[in-house]
Amino acid sequence: MLVILNDPGKLPELLQAWQETGVSGVTVMESAGGYRTTTWLSAVGLFALDRLLEPDEPRRRTLLSAIDDRELLGRAVAEAERVVGASANVVVASMAERAGHSISFTHLLDYGFVATLFSLVMASLYVWLRYL
Repeated sequence: MLVILNDPGKLPELLQAWQETGVSGVTVMESAGGYRTTTWLSAVGLFALDRLLEPDEPRRRTLLSAIDDRELLGRAVAEAERVVGASANVVVASMAERAGHSISFTHLLDYGFVATLFSLVMASLYVWLRYL
């Protein structure tokens, strides 16, 4: 399992929840996105100076855990979603899967394409009517 935690303040609560759930071991690493680490100072070899000038770079934590048990993995994901704040899509998709309804990419694309096309037509009509 891999979790990228944007708010390090939630780390203790997440680790406690996983421990209570039965997750035996977690590796925690400080991380930053690849594009955030490349600046003009680092490109010319002055990476240390770059760190001195930008000390408030947000720190993220990457959590790694090897979980073999599918049920334990589900509980760990649920706890991570609870602590971090789950997106509604993930929750709905997992509830639908438990109820025996899978949501595939092509099924989602059928609805998403129609909704996107409708939004594009409506926005185009608005711009045409408003500015012409």
